[in-house]
Amino acid sequence: MYKCIILDIDGTIIKSEHVVAIALRKYMKERFNQEISSEESASLVGLSMEYVFDFFGITENLEEESKIINRMINDMSDLIIVFDGMEETIKALHKAGFFLGLVSSKTMDEFEQDFPRFGLSDYFSEKTLANETINHKPNPDPLLKFLEKSGFKPEEVLYIGDTVYDYKAAIAAGIDFGLAIWGGADTSEIIYPTYRLAHPKDILTLVKLASTPI
Repeated sequence: MYKCIILDIDGTIIKSEHVVAIALRKYMKERFNQEISSEESASLVGLSMEYVFDFFGITENLEEESKIINRMINDMSDLIIVFDGMEETIKALHKAGFFLGLVSSKTMDEFEQDFPRFGLSDYFSEKTLANETINHKPNPDPLLKFLEKSGFKPEEVLYIGDTVYDYKAAIAAGIDFGLAIWGGADTSEIIYPTYRLAHPKDILTLVKLASTPI
């Protein structure tokens, strides 16, 4: 049985992917007068800003450009919410003694901007963010870095995320993957996840905590 459960953030814990996609479209229009489709912007959600900039061929003043996008996201922060049932699930897992972690393509600045206000940070004992590895998801390095820091073996860990980038990273790291279908991302490329999870509380059923009081 798993000892550690790692969660992605965007599209898994918090419903933010629509805000990020809107901000990317707005950013490309205002900064470069380039129209990008809703489908294209949605496909980039879950990747690090480094990958996003590389995708669009943006090579200069990346730190400042990242701040501009983050300001656009922050201006819409009231539209970002925790998925229904996720807070209760996190609390139940923590109460049952699972080691909880975060692996996200967010930088530390992005994390501090988006996540602590939801009051869930204290339930997570370890995290790996984009600042800590050269390569990012779908590369396995962020998950491998998490294992290095936490001391867990791959077979002791379940990673839960909503995108093909999360899936590929987990497979490459030798970690079981739970697909968070509630995130609404395109999952057509995810053929064989270890588990398909329709609702956050399905995690409790998976680890046999369905009746655990919150």
